Amino acid sequence: MHTANSIEKIHLLEQQLVFLLNLDGWKLQWTGEDYSHYDAMGLDLNGQKCIIEFKFRREAYIDKMLEVYKYQALLDVDIAKKYYAVIDFKGCWVFDLDSIEYTSQTINSPRQSIFSDTNKVEKEVMMLEKSSAVKRYLYKF
Repeated sequence: MHTANSIEKIHLLEQQLVFLLNLDGWKLQWTGEDYSHYDAMGLDLNGQKCIIEFKFRREAYIDKMLEVYKYQALLDVDIAKKYYAVIDFKGCWVFDLDSIEYTSQTINSPRQSIFSDTNKVEKEVMMLEKSSAVKRYLYKF
């Protein structure tokens, strides 16, 4: 079971990522303290209102994974632009949810990706090719 300290560490990483993205021209505020399907909101690089969900991964995979449940929850948010960022030890890939193709598959995956002490469950996921990211940062967490 993960501890509150682990959640606090994730929150700190999210806040650091917001800071770094803002240095590149985003205008985001961290919203991750309360439960929601996104971790920051504000303006994207084009000045459009947006939300962004951060997913920190312990492993770096060729394709990046987005749970269908999370994808649908983000699409339900009434805001112009929606982004999904996958962060691993090789960098940060930001995907524009308007430009990804919906194809899904079922996999066996840990219940939570960042904590090592979780059981595996079946999840419906979308695999996102790194080349479809609208932005890549070399940030290493």
